[in-house]
Amino acid sequence: MRCREEIERVLSVLRGSRYSISELLAVLLVVKTMEPVGRIILSNILGMGDKKARNIIRELRRRGVIRVTHAGSTISNDFANLLDSIKCITRENYTISILPCSIEEANIIRLRDELVLLLGAPDVLIAIGYSRSGSVDFPGIPSLYKDKLTDLVRGLWGHGEEAIAIFSKPGCYMCCSSFLQALITSSKRSDTMSRSL
Repeated sequence: MRCREEIERVLSVLRGSRYSISELLAVLLVVKTMEPVGRIILSNILGMGDKKARNIIRELRRRGVIRVTHAGSTISNDFANLLDSIKCITRENYTISILPCSIEEANIIRLRDELVLLLGAPDVLIAIGYSRSGSVDFPGIPSLYKDKLTDLVRGLWGHGEEAIAIFSKPGCYMCCSSFLQALITSSKRSDTMSRSL
């Protein structure tokens, strides 16, 4: 797996926290989508406690990633452009995550397993695929379903290589952020395994 530079810059800001990258990124995705957003709404959307949401906001503010006003949290100007490359879209009661990362077909099962572990809900993930050269593929999915999934994501992907995940839960910011976390984790495991061979 390779991700474009903006993803690496996002990750460099988020690493080293007591919270997982998926928790931090989920908060950022909600703030970016709904800004300004208050802590109570944020914690309700993500299903996390008020105290945890407050602590994550405090940490992200300390890192210079968000600003907090009386109206709620907003993304700092410096960080907003970096988050533009991370797409978390609700369409037809599905959440679609599109990341500017290339994935190999051989790694999709490992990526799927990692994502299911992070989400703790195997029934939420529908499919993992990728876009290359202007077309989309969902390996291992029967063609009847593949056509529906392709129609679902039509017009959302760019022109470069991108990783795509589709979830059965609408508005699932934690799904999108967990997809990035799974890409990172499965990539590290793949690198470690290939070095040991």
